[in-house]
Amino acid sequence: MMNGILAAMSGSIRIMRKYSVLIGLLLVFILPSGCSMAGTKHNSESISCSACRCMNVNGTVLGKLKDNSTVYLYKAEGFDYKSITGKINEAHPDRMAKVSANQSFIFHCLPEGHYLFNILASSYDFSFGSPIPAESTQGNLKVDVILQGGNSQNLFSAFSVERIS
Repeated sequence: MMNGILAAMSGSIRIMRKYSVLIGLLLVFILPSGCSMAGTKHNSESISCSACRCMNVNGTVLGKLKDNSTVYLYKAEGFDYKSITGKINEAHPDRMAKVSANQSFIFHCLPEGHYLFNILASSYDFSFGSPIPAESTQGNLKVDVILQGGNSQNLFSAFSVERIS
């Protein structure tokens, strides 16, 4: 039995070594291709990057939330009410972020595009408000808030990450 345990342990170590090499290789290819966003804070800090491929998007949630609430991020297909609610109701979110105690959240490295933030109405304790991205710039990209809205089930904001000309 002891030999079986030792064999299983050595097999686990070999697998971990194999994956650590793959993770290292993945980082070598990913990090140089975009901007390093390390060290950015919740304020709209500008970084020097002439060809950023993505940016961190910070946001806050208005209203009183229950503990451990989550903001969901969707890639937007349109900014009309029907497109937004259809996307939120029928699609799985692309990403999720926990809302911190100070009602803020962050999504790292969003490329150019149109997005939706959504939070379920059931996440609120009493007062309601949409999750709102901070309008900011990083390198050659900026966040532009398009609209806020909601219904009895969801509160959302639509925004774009755009290249600055």
